[in-house]
This record gives sequence, C-alpha cells and structure tokens, in this order.
Amino acid sequence: MTFRLARDSGINGGIEKIIALRRAQRRAQIGVVILADLVRTALARGARHLTLEVRVGNEPALALYQRFGMAPVGVRRNYYPVTGDDALVMWVRDIDSENYAERLSAIEARTSPDLRVTSRA
Repeated sequence: MTFRLARDSGINGGIEKIIALRRAQRRAQIGVVILADLVRTALARGARHLTLEVRVGNEPALALYQRFGMAPVGVRRNYYPVTGDDALVMWVRDIDSENYAERLSAIEARTSPDLRVTSRA
C-alpha cells in the first residue's frame, strides 16, 4: 500500500509511506495502530484528505481502509509491475472534521492499549 497525505484536493505538501505486514502480523491490530498514527501525523501536518492505492482483491486491507472511511474512486490498471495486478485508488476527505475525529477516536478506543507507536524514524 502506498499512503499519501494531502492538504487539499491535490497532493500538495504530502508525504508518502509504504506499509506492508507479514502474514503472521495480520489480524493483530498492528495495521490499525499504524494507520491511526499516520492519520494523526497527517492531521498534525495540516492534511485534509488521504489517498492510497491497494491491490484489487486484497479484502483484509480493503476492510481496514473502509473502517477508516476510505472509499474507492478509481482503478490503476497494471499498477503492480511484477504481477500486472490492478490497484484500487481510495480516498477519504475532510479528516480535519469533527465527524472524522469521532471516527478516529472510536477506532483507537477499540485497539489494545498494549499496541501504541512509541517512536518514529
């Protein structure tokens, strides 16, 4: 997954991160904690919208991103060069709104208190 933070409807001033979890780490809320931290970082940097690409058919990842309010807006054909798989483009807008703050807080409240980001490179 490539994750971009956008201050406006473009990608101006955003940052880009690539996140992947090993199979053994999936379903352990690690992705939720990482994504929530990225959203908080985006907000601190003034982002208003988030966008990412995810492999079409990656149902666990799609469910995670939908939980964070992301919705599909398009497809990038043959996005992954090794396999030729398509990528689904997803966006969530207005992450700086009160409604989104409530969504994010609810997501964070459901994660284990033992899972927290303690340092950033």
